[in-house]
Amino acid sequence: MKINTYMDERALAIDHTLIRYEVPEKTRATVPSQLGGQALTTAGGGAIVVRHTKQLFLEEGFVRLKTGCVVAGFELKELTLPASVAEVEPQFYRNGGLERLIIRRRLDETDRARLRDNSWPLADGSRLIAPAALAGPALDAVANAAASLAQPLPQLRGDMRFLLYATHNGTTSIFDSRACHDSHGRAVKTEEYAAVMEMIRENSLGWKHPAAERSSDLRIRGNQGIPYARPLSLVTMLPGTGPIAQFQVTFSLLFTPQLLPIRCDGQQYYLYSRNRLTADPACPYQREDVCVFDKAGLVTDKKISETVYGKARLLMLL
Repeated sequence: MKINTYMDERALAIDHTLIRYEVPEKTRATVPSQLGGQALTTAGGGAIVVRHTKQLFLEEGFVRLKTGCVVAGFELKELTLPASVAEVEPQFYRNGGLERLIIRRRLDETDRARLRDNSWPLADGSRLIAPAALAGPALDAVANAAASLAQPLPQLRGDMRFLLYATHNGTTSIFDSRACHDSHGRAVKTEEYAAVMEMIRENSLGWKHPAAERSSDLRIRGNQGIPYARPLSLVTMLPGTGPIAQFQVTFSLLFTPQLLPIRCDGQQYYLYSRNRLTADPACPYQREDVCVFDKAGLVTDKKISETVYGKARLLMLL
Protein backbone atom coordinates (compact mmCIF):
# COMPACT_ATOMS: atom_id res chain seq x y z
CA MET A 1 0.00 0.00 0.00
CA LYS A 2 1.36 3.38 -1.00
CA ILE A 3 2.12 5.84 1.79
CA ASN A 4 1.65 9.49 0.91
CA THR A 5 4.57 11.51 2.23
CA TYR A 6 5.55 15.15 1.88
CA MET A 7 8.68 16.71 3.35
CA ASP A 8 10.55 19.98 2.97
CA GLU A 9 12.74 22.16 5.21
CA ARG A 10 9.64 23.37 7.15
CA ALA A 11 7.07 20.54 7.03
CA LEU A 12 6.49 16.80 7.20
CA ALA A 13 3.14 15.16 6.36
CA ILE A 14 2.29 11.44 6.11
CA ASP A 15 -1.04 10.01 4.94
CA HIS A 16 -3.11 13.18 5.45
CA THR A 17 -1.59 13.81 8.89
CA LEU A 18 0.58 16.81 9.62
CA ILE A 19 3.58 15.53 11.55
CA ARG A 20 5.66 18.72 11.73
CA TYR A 21 5.21 22.30 10.62
CA GLU A 22 7.54 25.14 11.61
CA VAL A 23 5.33 28.26 11.52
CA PRO A 24 7.01 31.19 9.70
CA GLU A 25 8.29 33.80 12.12
CA LYS A 26 5.99 36.69 11.25
CA THR A 27 3.17 38.52 13.04
CA ARG A 28 0.34 36.71 11.24
CA ALA A 29 0.76 33.20 9.87
CA THR A 30 -1.35 30.36 8.44
CA VAL A 31 -0.95 26.60 8.76
CA PRO A 32 -1.80 25.12 5.31
CA SER A 33 -4.18 22.19 4.99
CA GLN A 34 -2.54 21.00 1.75
CA LEU A 35 1.12 20.19 1.18
CA GLY A 36 2.43 18.89 -2.15
CA GLY A 37 -1.10 18.12 -3.32
CA GLN A 38 -1.82 16.07 -0.17
CA ALA A 39 -4.92 17.16 1.77
CA LEU A 40 -4.27 17.30 5.50
CA THR A 41 -7.11 16.34 7.85
CA THR A 42 -5.26 15.64 11.12
CA ALA A 43 -2.74 17.67 13.11
CA GLY A 44 -0.67 15.22 15.15
CA GLY A 45 0.87 15.73 18.59
CA GLY A 46 3.63 18.35 18.51
CA ALA A 47 2.96 19.05 14.83
CA ILE A 48 2.54 22.85 14.84
CA VAL A 49 5.51 24.68 16.33
CA VAL A 50 5.01 28.41 16.93
CA ARG A 51 7.79 30.73 18.06
CA HIS A 52 7.45 34.39 17.06
CA THR A 53 3.90 34.68 15.75
CA LYS A 54 1.09 36.69 17.36
CA GLN A 55 -1.88 35.49 15.26
CA LEU A 56 -2.16 31.98 13.86
CA PHE A 57 -4.82 30.57 11.51
CA LEU A 58 -5.44 26.93 10.62
CA GLU A 59 -6.78 26.57 7.09
CA GLU A 60 -10.12 24.92 6.33
CA GLY A 61 -9.69 21.19 5.86
CA PHE A 62 -8.34 20.08 9.23
CA VAL A 63 -10.82 17.73 10.94
CA ARG A 64 -8.93 16.33 13.95
CA LEU A 65 -6.63 18.13 16.38
CA LYS A 66 -4.61 15.70 18.47
CA THR A 67 -3.41 16.28 22.04
CA GLY A 68 -0.51 18.74 22.05
CA CYS A 69 -0.77 19.48 18.34
CA VAL A 70 -0.06 23.21 18.86
CA VAL A 71 3.11 24.04 20.80
CA ALA A 72 3.56 27.80 21.13
CA GLY A 73 5.75 30.39 22.76
CA PHE A 74 4.41 33.26 24.83
CA GLU A 75 4.20 35.59 21.82
CA LEU A 76 1.16 33.81 20.36
CA LYS A 77 -1.95 35.74 21.47
CA GLU A 78 -4.71 34.60 19.10
CA LEU A 79 -5.45 31.25 17.45
CA THR A 80 -8.23 30.64 14.91
CA LEU A 81 -9.57 27.15 14.15
CA PRO A 82 -11.53 26.37 10.95
CA ALA A 83 -15.17 25.31 10.64
CA SER A 84 -14.01 21.92 9.31
CA VAL A 85 -12.65 20.86 12.73
CA ALA A 86 -14.90 18.18 14.24
CA GLU A 87 -12.65 16.55 16.87
CA VAL A 88 -10.57 18.40 19.44
CA GLU A 89 -8.66 16.18 21.84
CA PRO A 90 -7.96 17.30 25.45
CA GLN A 91 -5.00 19.68 25.82
CA PHE A 92 -4.67 20.19 22.08
CA TYR A 93 -2.83 23.44 22.88
CA ARG A 94 0.28 23.61 25.04
CA ASN A 95 2.31 26.42 26.56
CA GLY A 96 2.26 30.01 25.41
CA GLY A 97 0.47 33.18 26.46
CA LEU A 98 -2.68 32.72 24.38
CA GLU A 99 -5.34 35.34 25.16
CA ARG A 100 -8.16 34.22 22.94
CA LEU A 101 -9.21 31.35 20.71
CA ILE A 102 -11.56 31.79 17.74
CA ILE A 103 -13.48 28.74 16.49
CA ARG A 104 -15.53 28.87 13.29
CA ARG A 105 -18.61 26.63 13.12
CA ARG A 106 -21.32 25.95 10.55
CA LEU A 107 -24.67 26.07 12.39
CA ASP A 108 -28.22 25.25 11.36
CA GLU A 109 -31.23 27.23 12.59
CA THR A 110 -31.93 24.74 15.38
CA ASP A 111 -28.48 25.27 16.88
CA ARG A 112 -28.72 29.04 16.48
CA ALA A 113 -32.13 29.14 18.18
CA ARG A 114 -30.85 27.04 21.10
CA LEU A 115 -27.88 29.36 21.51
CA ARG A 116 -30.10 32.44 21.45
CA ASP A 117 -32.27 30.90 24.19
CA ASN A 118 -29.23 30.09 26.35
CA SER A 119 -27.16 33.25 26.06
CA TRP A 120 -27.06 36.93 27.01
CA PRO A 121 -26.57 39.84 24.59
CA LEU A 122 -23.50 41.95 25.30
CA ALA A 123 -22.77 45.58 24.54
CA ASP A 124 -20.38 44.77 21.66
CA GLY A 125 -23.06 42.76 19.80
CA SER A 126 -21.74 39.36 20.83
CA ARG A 127 -23.60 36.85 23.03
CA LEU A 128 -22.32 35.18 26.19
CA ILE A 129 -23.09 31.46 25.90
CA ALA A 130 -24.24 29.28 28.81
CA PRO A 131 -21.85 26.28 29.05
CA ALA A 132 -24.74 23.77 28.96
CA ALA A 133 -25.72 25.04 25.49
CA LEU A 134 -22.39 23.89 23.99
CA ALA A 135 -23.54 20.37 23.19
CA GLY A 136 -24.28 18.42 20.03
CA PRO A 137 -22.25 17.60 16.91
CA ALA A 138 -21.87 21.23 15.78
CA LEU A 139 -20.76 22.56 19.15
CA ASP A 140 -18.84 19.73 20.84
CA ALA A 141 -15.61 21.01 19.29
CA VAL A 142 -16.17 24.43 20.86
CA ALA A 143 -16.76 22.93 24.31
CA ASN A 144 -13.74 20.62 24.02
CA ALA A 145 -11.44 23.40 22.83
CA ALA A 146 -12.58 25.69 25.66
CA ALA A 147 -12.02 22.94 28.24
CA SER A 148 -8.51 22.38 26.86
CA LEU A 149 -7.52 25.94 27.70
CA ALA A 150 -9.14 26.27 31.15
CA GLN A 151 -11.86 24.65 33.23
CA PRO A 152 -15.28 25.86 32.06
CA LEU A 153 -17.46 28.09 34.19
CA PRO A 154 -19.98 25.62 35.72
CA GLN A 155 -22.93 28.04 35.86
CA LEU A 156 -23.91 31.18 34.00
CA ARG A 157 -26.96 33.05 35.26
CA GLY A 158 -28.65 36.34 34.54
CA ASP A 159 -28.73 37.26 38.23
CA MET A 160 -24.94 37.35 38.26
CA ARG A 161 -25.52 40.78 36.64
CA PHE A 162 -21.81 41.46 36.08
CA LEU A 163 -18.97 39.07 35.37
CA LEU A 164 -15.78 40.97 36.14
CA TYR A 165 -12.28 39.94 35.13
CA ALA A 166 -9.75 39.69 37.95
CA THR A 167 -5.97 39.65 37.71
CA HIS A 168 -3.71 36.67 38.34
CA ASN A 169 -2.38 38.51 41.41
CA GLY A 170 -5.89 39.04 42.79
CA THR A 171 -8.20 41.99 42.45
CA THR A 172 -7.05 45.30 43.91
CA SER A 173 -8.85 48.65 44.03
CA ILE A 174 -12.62 48.82 43.44
CA PHE A 175 -11.86 51.90 41.33
CA ASP A 176 -9.82 49.93 38.79
CA SER A 177 -11.36 49.80 35.33
CA ARG A 178 -11.62 46.20 34.19
CA ALA A 179 -13.18 44.09 31.44
CA CYS A 180 -16.63 42.73 32.24
CA HIS A 181 -19.66 40.94 30.81
CA ASP A 182 -22.87 42.77 31.67
CA SER A 183 -26.06 40.67 31.49
CA HIS A 184 -28.01 43.85 30.65
CA GLY A 185 -25.80 44.39 27.62
CA ARG A 186 -24.68 47.89 28.60
CA ALA A 187 -20.93 47.68 29.22
CA VAL A 188 -17.83 45.77 28.14
CA LYS A 189 -15.58 47.56 30.62
CA THR A 190 -16.39 49.24 33.93
CA GLU A 191 -15.05 50.21 37.32
CA GLU A 192 -15.98 47.75 40.02
CA TYR A 193 -17.25 50.75 42.03
CA ALA A 194 -19.55 51.80 39.16
CA ALA A 195 -20.92 48.25 38.86
CA VAL A 196 -21.81 48.17 42.57
CA MET A 197 -23.51 51.58 42.41
CA GLU A 198 -25.58 50.47 39.41
CA MET A 199 -26.69 47.35 41.29
CA ILE A 200 -27.74 49.48 44.30
CA ARG A 201 -29.79 51.79 42.08
CA GLU A 202 -31.51 48.78 40.47
CA ASN A 203 -31.97 46.94 43.78
CA SER A 204 -30.07 44.04 42.22
CA LEU A 205 -28.32 42.11 44.98
CA GLY A 206 -26.46 39.64 42.77
CA TRP A 207 -26.23 35.87 42.83
CA LYS A 208 -26.22 33.73 45.98
CA HIS A 209 -25.66 29.98 46.14
CA PRO A 210 -26.52 28.23 49.45
CA ALA A 211 -23.56 25.84 49.54
CA ALA A 212 -21.10 28.55 48.51
CA GLU A 213 -22.47 30.87 51.20
CA ARG A 214 -22.13 28.17 53.90
CA SER A 215 -18.58 27.37 52.82
CA SER A 216 -17.61 31.05 52.79
CA ASP A 217 -19.21 31.74 56.19
CA LEU A 218 -17.29 28.84 57.77
CA ARG A 219 -14.04 29.99 56.18
CA ILE A 220 -14.51 33.59 57.37
CA ARG A 221 -15.42 32.47 60.91
CA GLY A 222 -12.22 30.43 60.99
CA ASN A 223 -10.18 33.42 59.73
CA GLN A 224 -9.02 31.36 56.77
CA GLY A 225 -7.79 32.86 53.52
CA ILE A 226 -9.49 32.44 50.15
CA PRO A 227 -8.41 29.24 48.36
CA TYR A 228 -6.21 29.62 45.28
CA ALA A 229 -8.35 30.35 42.23
CA ARG A 230 -7.75 29.08 38.71
CA PRO A 231 -8.73 30.73 35.41
CA LEU A 232 -12.07 29.73 33.92
CA SER A 233 -13.07 29.66 30.26
CA LEU A 234 -15.92 31.71 28.80
CA VAL A 235 -17.43 31.37 25.32
CA THR A 236 -19.03 34.20 23.36
CA MET A 237 -20.56 34.10 19.89
CA LEU A 238 -19.30 37.02 17.85
CA PRO A 239 -21.67 39.23 15.80
CA GLY A 240 -22.52 37.95 12.32
CA THR A 241 -25.38 36.66 10.21
CA GLY A 242 -23.70 34.37 7.67
CA PRO A 243 -23.79 30.55 7.66
CA ILE A 244 -20.51 30.40 9.58
CA ALA A 245 -20.62 31.49 13.22
CA GLN A 246 -17.50 32.53 15.08
CA PHE A 247 -17.03 31.64 18.75
CA GLN A 248 -14.47 33.34 20.95
CA VAL A 249 -12.99 31.56 23.95
CA THR A 250 -11.33 33.64 26.66
CA PHE A 251 -10.03 32.51 30.02
CA SER A 252 -9.35 34.43 33.18
CA LEU A 253 -9.94 34.65 36.91
CA LEU A 254 -13.53 35.86 37.31
CA PHE A 255 -15.77 37.23 40.03
CA THR A 256 -19.32 38.52 40.27
CA PRO A 257 -20.56 41.20 42.71
CA GLN A 258 -22.91 40.45 45.60
CA LEU A 259 -24.69 42.85 47.99
CA LEU A 260 -26.05 42.09 51.45
CA PRO A 261 -28.51 44.78 52.73
CA ILE A 262 -27.95 45.74 56.38
CA ARG A 263 -30.11 48.16 58.40
CA CYS A 264 -28.07 49.92 61.06
CA ASP A 265 -29.15 52.88 63.22
CA GLY A 266 -32.08 53.51 60.90
CA GLN A 267 -29.88 53.73 57.79
CA GLN A 268 -29.64 51.35 54.83
CA TYR A 269 -26.18 49.94 54.10
CA TYR A 270 -24.85 47.22 51.82
CA LEU A 271 -21.97 44.84 52.47
CA TYR A 272 -20.26 44.43 49.10
CA SER A 273 -18.59 41.06 48.42
CA ARG A 274 -16.79 39.56 45.45
CA ASN A 275 -17.94 36.07 44.57
CA ARG A 276 -14.69 34.58 43.23
CA LEU A 277 -15.87 31.94 40.78
CA THR A 278 -14.61 28.36 40.85
CA ALA A 279 -15.05 25.35 38.55
CA ASP A 280 -16.83 23.35 41.29
CA PRO A 281 -20.59 23.06 40.57
CA ALA A 282 -21.24 22.14 44.21
CA CYS A 283 -19.51 25.30 45.50
CA PRO A 284 -19.29 27.65 42.51
CA TYR A 285 -17.66 30.59 44.31
CA GLN A 286 -15.77 31.71 47.39
CA ARG A 287 -17.07 34.97 48.82
CA GLU A 288 -14.63 37.77 49.67
CA ASP A 289 -16.18 40.52 51.83
CA VAL A 290 -14.73 43.81 50.57
CA CYS A 291 -16.32 46.99 51.93
CA VAL A 292 -19.54 48.78 52.91
CA PHE A 293 -21.67 51.02 50.68
CA ASP A 294 -24.72 53.17 51.23
CA LYS A 295 -26.93 54.70 48.54
CA ALA A 296 -24.51 57.62 48.19
CA GLY A 297 -21.45 55.43 47.60
CA LEU A 298 -18.52 53.93 49.48
CA VAL A 299 -18.70 54.37 53.27
CA THR A 300 -15.33 55.78 54.35
CA ASP A 301 -16.12 56.22 58.05
CA LYS A 302 -14.21 53.31 59.62
CA LYS A 303 -16.40 53.16 62.72
CA ILE A 304 -19.62 52.89 60.67
CA SER A 305 -18.09 50.28 58.37
CA GLU A 306 -16.94 48.15 61.30
CA THR A 307 -20.35 48.39 62.96
CA VAL A 308 -22.17 47.38 59.79
CA TYR A 309 -19.76 44.52 59.12
CA GLY A 310 -20.09 43.36 62.73
CA LYS A 311 -23.84 43.10 62.26
CA ALA A 312 -23.32 41.22 58.99
CA ARG A 313 -20.97 38.76 60.73
CA LEU A 314 -23.61 38.24 63.43
CA LEU A 315 -26.11 37.29 60.71
CA MET A 316 -23.59 34.77 59.34
CA LEU A 317 -23.51 33.02 62.72
CA LEU A 318 -27.28 32.54 62.87
